[in-house]
Amino acid sequence: MRARYTKRTGPFACHRGHVVGSAPTAGDLPPAARRHLSRGAAELVYNPYHTTTWRIAWPEGRVLYLKAAHTGAYPSLSAERDRLLWLAGRGAPVPEVADAGAGECVEWLLTVALPGLPATDPVHL
Repeated sequence: MRARYTKRTGPFACHRGHVVGSAPTAGDLPPAARRHLSRGAAELVYNPYHTTTWRIAWPEGRVLYLKAAHTGAYPSLSAERDRLLWLAGRGAPVPEVADAGAGECVEWLLTVALPGLPATDPVHL
């Protein structure tokens, strides 16, 4: 049986029984982040360890990615946001940060999709 962190025993205090290393679900998202999932067709595209990513196709054709991770996870999504903004300020072709924030248990990062194929697409393998 895997150990569980509780409010008294570990860094994932607010995770209310989640197994250590589990990724957040849509139900774990704060309302401010969950509203992004409801704006279009959301598809779960990545869910390893402590991060979950959804691809959201908005009706007007815009595609965004919503990443969620438990607060206190490393590396943090707030640090990723800061790196993206720093790189964008220097002219690097990185995803635009559309929104970011954190609730008690989960932080999120919403980015605008870049054109092209992901590096993990079979055409590149």
